[in-house]
Amino acid sequence: MATQKKCYFFFLSLFLLGGCSISPITGSYRHKASKQPSFSLLSARPSAFIGQNVLLGGVIQRCMNHEGESLMLIIQKPLDPTTDKPIVQSPSKGKFYLWYKGKVDPKVYSTGKTITVAGKIVSPFKTSIESPHYLIVEGEEFFLWPKESLPSYTQKVPTKTILENVWEPVGFEPWTTGWGEGWW
Repeated sequence: MATQKKCYFFFLSLFLLGGCSISPITGSYRHKASKQPSFSLLSARPSAFIGQNVLLGGVIQRCMNHEGESLMLIIQKPLDPTTDKPIVQSPSKGKFYLWYKGKVDPKVYSTGKTITVAGKIVSPFKTSIESPHYLIVEGEEFFLWPKESLPSYTQKVPTKTILENVWEPVGFEPWTTGWGEGWW
């Protein structure tokens, strides 16, 4: 009986721990960025936070490759606290750059796609951007969210008046049920 309780507790703890990891970003990066300042403060004084671990997200505005490096301009959006997915409907507090030491495909990381980024704030002089006014994050881990499908609006549009729909509902077609001509 004791081993049965131990097994039950073990599987229960695995289930609970597994339920906590719904973010595509690993727990170590989430923990490193847990005490990050607000995006408004980060973007106002980026040089004061060089080396700070951050977890940011948004919508890609532009993606460029140059000499084995990639640079993405991202419109910041706040992240959902449980999934780390950017909330696209929320207002933006600004823009930031994702700098990656490697090439990404600009067709895959195209304009309008949603992305979550984990990394460190770096000096603009390490990159090809030479302005100290931009927040630049060196991407250590990032996740491109799949496009969500929109609901289908291709249903039959009623062409009858409301009173006609009461007596004969939209989609009621007796000839398709076998009650066509001569059924009586």
